Amino acid sequence: MYGNWRFNLITGLVGSIFVFIIAITKNPLLSSLLRTFYSFVAFFLIAYLMRYLLGTFIFPKEEVAQNIEVNSEGTEISGQNIDYSTEQEDVDLNDLLKEQLNKTVNASKTSTNEVNSESKVETESFKPLKPTQLFSNKSVEPEEMSKAIRHLTGE
Repeated sequence: MYGNWRFNLITGLVGSIFVFIIAITKNPLLSSLLRTFYSFVAFFLIAYLMRYLLGTFIFPKEEVAQNIEVNSEGTEISGQNIDYSTEQEDVDLNDLLKEQLNKTVNASKTSTNEVNSESKVETESFKPLKPTQLFSNKSVEPEEMSKAIRHLTGE
């Protein structure tokens, strides 16, 4: 955990003094003292939670004790430890990035005529999707339409 118990005590005292000053203006002394006590407990517990979170997530301990079990032959027992290290993938990643960079440089060196002719071929081969249209009867008489509307509205 981050800090020590004095941090909790100081936080509780500061919070309870603040609450006492506010509570004494509107409440009797006994009620103000009771609220001050409750606020001290609340601030003390909140400070404890803050210490725990700070110690766990923000300032983790760098030294982590590893309990490695070894059998009688002096080798590690399998399944007890997990190796989180990865192999050097940085070299492979750098090679891939260099290859892509070289491809883009080579592509930019080609003439614009070749690029334009390729784009024309691609656009000519592209055909948009033409879905079938739904059947609609355009020769509906107004009287039939009004009957259908009256039927749907319940009139």
